[in-house]
Amino acid sequence: MEPMLHPGDIVVIDRDDKKIIKNKIFAIYHEGGLTAKFLERKNDLLILRPINPNAEVQII
Repeated sequence: MEPMLHPGDIVVIDRDDKKIIKNKIFAIYHEGGLTAKFLERKNDLLILRPINPNAEVQII
């Protein structure tokens, strides 16, 4: 599967768009760095699903 984001890609971030929509990619500042993840909210938790299907899901 071809990656969605490649090294050197430029990503434009709409900082005013804060509504969480399933299957939409968000830029998230987490653990000291900026990352791009699919974001879901479940009760009081945020589920960070990686774009890379081989990477682990994070729950914060």
